[in-house]
Amino acid sequence: MEYVYYKMQTMVPMIEAFSSGATFPEISRKNLGKISILLPSLKQQKLVSNHLSAIDSLVDTKSQMIDVLKSIVDSLYRSWFIDFVPVKAKVEGKQPYGMDEETAALFPDSFEDSDFGPIPKGWELKQLSDIAEIIDCSHATKPEPIDSGFGVLLHVWNIDDTGGITLHETFEVEEDEFHSWASRMVLTEGDCVVTKTGRVAAIGRIPHNLNRNLAMGRNMIGIRMEDSPGFLYAYLLSPLKEIEVIKWLNSGTVMPSLHVKYAERLSVVFPSRAILRKFEEIIEPLIRLIDDSRASCVSLESCRDALLPRLMSGEMEV
Repeated sequence: MEYVYYKMQTMVPMIEAFSSGATFPEISRKNLGKISILLPSLKQQKLVSNHLSAIDSLVDTKSQMIDVLKSIVDSLYRSWFIDFVPVKAKVEGKQPYGMDEETAALFPDSFEDSDFGPIPKGWELKQLSDIAEIIDCSHATKPEPIDSGFGVLLHVWNIDDTGGITLHETFEVEEDEFHSWASRMVLTEGDCVVTKTGRVAAIGRIPHNLNRNLAMGRNMIGIRMEDSPGFLYAYLLSPLKEIEVIKWLNSGTVMPSLHVKYAERLSVVFPSRAILRKFEEIIEPLIRLIDDSRASCVSLESCRDALLPRLMSGEMEV
């Protein structure tokens, strides 16, 4: 059955030809049964399936690694900046669990009131615009895309569900157009983009290994925190940001939207610079591993997609 699964991926045009329905094309069981599949020997089917499924297994492993690493980053952010676990431990006169004395010494041992509720003493409740540069894409009309350009205007489809940026599909533009769109912010490693409409508040972070000229497309906000990009990324993926977005979300004429002025007002519990530096020191290598794992997934998927039709057609033997 694995071979048939892979074979049918190469037969999408044929399947579409048997589909019906103007708005939502679908294929009936009867029409599906009319499609012929040419099968090689069972031995050849197994060899081909094993090669392709091995690649898919590697992709799954890398994807699981991304999930684990993201979970670690999220758990650390929650512990330090939402649940204040180290501070609560010190209030009780305890050593924060799993934390060395040098790091524990950076945290206060008491709380003070704020509009957010009790926060660690000496920390501040700030708006996102107080700690980061926030740039709105103010362009109204998109340029004409070209096959291969100087740079890429990011769109919502370039933001994956894990907060990464993928370039499976690109909106390429010539150099003059790119510089016009990127006049306020050329996106670089650590910058984040946030969508304003459609998938409202979808987050994408520019990785260290995406060697392209990148700019925000329409309906995007660019956010940069040069000294603490990891903290910014972790905050934007945190439940705290989600709660704040719901609070500030406004209804547009057609669909919900996140205006830049609301993004600027997102509340952030901001610690001391020493704690920020320690947080960056811990999560920076984890984020780079996430970047590298995503890049590996893209390479593996590209390899599989290139091999698939050649193996199925018999052009390449195994």
